[in-house]
Amino acid sequence: MIDRGRTVEPIAGTSGASAESASHVLEFGVLGPLRVTRDGNAITLGAAMLRRLLAVLLCRGGRAVQVSVLTEALWGEVPPRSARKTLQVYVRRLRQALGEDRRIVHGEGGYAASIMPREMDSRCFEELAELGRHAWQKADLETARALLEEALG
Repeated sequence: MIDRGRTVEPIAGTSGASAESASHVLEFGVLGPLRVTRDGNAITLGAAMLRRLLAVLLCRGGRAVQVSVLTEALWGEVPPRSARKTLQVYVRRLRQALGEDRRIVHGEGGYAASIMPREMDSRCFEELAELGRHAWQKADLETARALLEEALG
């Protein structure tokens, strides 16, 4: 579902990492269980906290997530005293798992996932569904059918 043939704009607030400029092609699946592949091969994130951290970052669509929000997402209302340092360790492990440090960035506002819209299945679905709706509105039913079928995978 990911279109590597088009140039797309990075999600707002990201550094613009792209499949074209990266040494690896990463794909993120959030429709259903969280999935990550690099060059078509599944990446095992292992610890539940790493999966939870990545899920929160991906759900924010490239916008920075404050450390306090990540802390609450990972540990709830009563985080351990070492939460900030442990979060840094989880970020380092997540970067290692992804194989590209620049995919998880840190700035003034917190941490963000630096991804292209076409690298995430939910963004691909939204785009294809919208194109299918436009084709249907123009009475181009064959194109609408093909686009909506592709959106559904």
